[in-house]
Amino acid sequence: MSRIEKETATRIIDALALRIDKKTASAKTFANTPSTEFDVYDNWQDSAYATRQDTTRTKALVLAYTIFSGGRISKEGIKMGSVWFRPDVWIIKAMIQKGYLKESTPPTHFELTETGWRFVADVVEGLNSPPEET
Repeated sequence: MSRIEKETATRIIDALALRIDKKTASAKTFANTPSTEFDVYDNWQDSAYATRQDTTRTKALVLAYTIFSGGRISKEGIKMGSVWFRPDVWIIKAMIQKGYLKESTPPTHFELTETGWRFVADVVEGLNSPPEET
């Protein structure tokens, strides 16, 4: 469990989103119960979920997920005090498809791959640059 509280996490998520995406993050769901959205994802390779680029929204949220989880995102979400921060399903799907994340064995969480860590490094290095145009 992360020792961070929801209010502080929200400030971090929004600060990253403002810096990278020029707007606060719309995908920051907190709930009182663990998520079950990631239990089955057999259709995630469907072309309807395909993405060709890493959007500014994706970059900001992936960085937040990594900060809060250390690169190991529980399928239940990221426990923060009395709530669960639930990662966005579409972003997790895109990260898996791009090879940034893989499912753990046993399948309890997703782990950043080396490719995923390089992506995070690119995003962090990009924080020194002006925000991207969306």
